[in-house]
Amino acid sequence: MKPFVSRPSSLRKKPWTSGGEASHRYAAPPQLAIALVEMGHDAVHVTNIGLDGASDESILESARSKGQIVITAGLDYPRVMSHSKETDPGIILLRGGDFDDQEATARLTRVFAKVPEDRIRRSIVVVDRYRIRRRELPLLG
Repeated sequence: MKPFVSRPSSLRKKPWTSGGEASHRYAAPPQLAIALVEMGHDAVHVTNIGLDGASDESILESARSKGQIVITAGLDYPRVMSHSKETDPGIILLRGGDFDDQEATARLTRVFAKVPEDRIRRSIVVVDRYRIRRRELPLLG
């Protein structure tokens, strides 16, 4: 997987990216991207690829065009995808509190172990302290 990470702000949570195989990327805070790289993923932060401050739609389009998966703690990205008929990019949504980098890394490790990459790529995966839920894209019924 190849990660794609964005900078969190105090007013608005941003996405991250991470990866391992060349076709997968995720968005995450810079430290989480580093941790994902250390785990063998190919992760980058949005500030390192010129997308810091970009719109949610621009980040999603970039992730889509590069086969990346967005990792975020904010609800904006799933909300944008819910109004779209797109089946990608996949989103991993970290919910249920402010996770430190170690907690976020542990939760992502659980996701990678339990959910096949091809399903992550076309889903919104919601991760909280106690469970992992997955909704197939598109969300429109």
